[in-house]
Amino acid sequence: MAKPAPDSHLCAHLAAAGPYPFTVETVLDDQGGMTDALIRCGTCGEALLIEMIEWTPPRFDIRTFRTSRLDDDVIAKFLHNRSRGSCDINRAGAEWHAVQAQAYLTDAVLTLDVRQSRVVGSRQLGADVDIPMGHWRERLR
Repeated sequence: MAKPAPDSHLCAHLAAAGPYPFTVETVLDDQGGMTDALIRCGTCGEALLIEMIEWTPPRFDIRTFRTSRLDDDVIAKFLHNRSRGSCDINRAGAEWHAVQAQAYLTDAVLTLDVRQSRVVGSRQLGADVDIPMGHWRERLR
């Protein structure tokens, strides 16, 4: 569990229900639709890391994501390093963890319909709310 970074808020453009108001820079994890991704607001260009914290049965299309702001240079370096490839099987995970370590957790969660590419809603959390930080695959065990 973690608390949001001070003064780290979700871009207002991303909070409105409707078609995705963002572009997906890259999907980091997928299970019948994205579960972790780097996205960028289509209006202001703000970059975010979104990581799934829960999904809704029975089809699991509706997913709630914690959101973390990222600096542009973090994404650029990650995409550059990822495009180079490697024979080290641990490198991809290390690159992803480096992105997570440089992200600023916001005080909001996004609920998305990943099959229909729609924002279902968003919720601003209080500054004192603990946000689950474990990876969703770990919480299944």
